[in-house]
Amino acid sequence: VTNKVYTSTNYPPSLNITMHNEVSYLKNVPKVCFFYCLIPSKIGGETPIADCRTFLKNLDPEIKKRFIDKKIKYVQNFFDGVLGKSWQKTFETEDKSFVEDFCKKEEAQISWGKESELKITYFRDATIKHPKTGEEVWFNQADQWHSSTLDPNTKEFLLKKMKPDEIPHNSFYADGTEISDKDIEKIRNLYYDQATYFMWQKNDFLLVDNILATHGRKPFEGERKILVAMV
Repeated sequence: VTNKVYTSTNYPPSLNITMHNEVSYLKNVPKVCFFYCLIPSKIGGETPIADCRTFLKNLDPEIKKRFIDKKIKYVQNFFDGVLGKSWQKTFETEDKSFVEDFCKKEEAQISWGKESELKITYFRDATIKHPKTGEEVWFNQADQWHSSTLDPNTKEFLLKKMKPDEIPHNSFYADGTEISDKDIEKIRNLYYDQATYFMWQKNDFLLVDNILATHGRKPFEGERKILVAMV
């Protein structure tokens, strides 16, 4: 684990990491993800992979049209590490000007709050064209950022205290209207229906085209350590 090489997302092993293209909410995204298995889990921990071309083809036409026409708004709130990671840990810096420059390059809106609170808003298309093949692919993380990803008790607690665009992560249509839980559930289910499940063995090395395919993680038991690098 060095600069540019990371451990995969630290997330409770009993939960799914939902399917996603890596940082698809950014303008400048990695084209390839490299995964290496240092320690395979004894039970579970598969990496589901789904083809974004096939996904777009099979997605409910009405849902597809809504997302393509209305586009997506991602909202990210940082609360000095109280709810989730702080902006300092996320951006690996204490320099506010670095964050501001990053957001300017990414065409993101930024708003500093009291103390170390920060809101970042991204507006993105739901689909893009692959830079080499020209194929249109489903490319977004609307379902992963959506408030329905939270367990019901956590969601209820947060939304009693905050507005929908004030919780740590949420996604909306670009005009600010809410994306229905029903549509998000259909998207999640379609991902898993179409996924190939990669079973890890020690020293396995996996390359994933980050634009043509989504990836995730199934729940697991025991120790599991996957390293990742992106270019």
